[in-house]
Amino acid sequence: MSQAIPPGQRAAEEPSAGNWKTWVLRSGSDSRLPEPPRPNSPQGLRELAALKQAQLERTQSQIEAARFWDTGPATSRWTEMQLDMIKTHRPNPPRASRGLALLHIAVFDAVVAAWHAKYTYNFPAPSTVDPTLTPALPPRNNPSYPSEHAVVAGAAAQVLKHLFPRQGADWFEAKAREAAASRVWAGVNWPSAVEQGLALGRAVADRVLAQAAAAGANAPWVGKRPTG
Repeated sequence: MSQAIPPGQRAAEEPSAGNWKTWVLRSGSDSRLPEPPRPNSPQGLRELAALKQAQLERTQSQIEAARFWDTGPATSRWTEMQLDMIKTHRPNPPRASRGLALLHIAVFDAVVAAWHAKYTYNFPAPSTVDPTLTPALPPRNNPSYPSEHAVVAGAAAQVLKHLFPRQGADWFEAKAREAAASRVWAGVNWPSAVEQGLALGRAVADRVLAQAAAAGANAPWVGKRPTG
């Protein structure tokens, strides 16, 4: 088992959210993440060294990026981005509304899955393991694995790439990478929590998009209302 958070520091932020009803996933446990590496394992020690190096090399622009992505819930910047994309690319109102629904269904299910993993593994934040780490952001009051910011970034970018192909997939991917990496720059999440978070978000978004593709919403109008 992974090292648990000490009882006096145990997180209490929505501990039951991993059991919330999902839209596309069967449940929060439907997308199971591997157990995180123990802090005293070879990989854990490498990640701790990487975090210490990131702290030494932390730039003001990285701190500003971390603060930008940390503003409000992890979803807020992605919602703002989608609204900007709607203004720029001007899809018709039904498509815009459907796009907003797809993004937020993907993000919701991905976050529920993330919370299930968080409280399954109950993994400590890096600064809890090594007090010499000084995070650039206030720590979140929940377990550290996976990073919810990385989960949201993976899910949101995957949906936005699908909805706004003219913007370019690389543009959204760069935003997702920045949002995720900012958690390492800030010293608040382990590198593995970020990488696994991105992968989880993308996998959930792919399932949402696959279901959306089969929903018939892209069928051309033939002049007759469907029945049933």
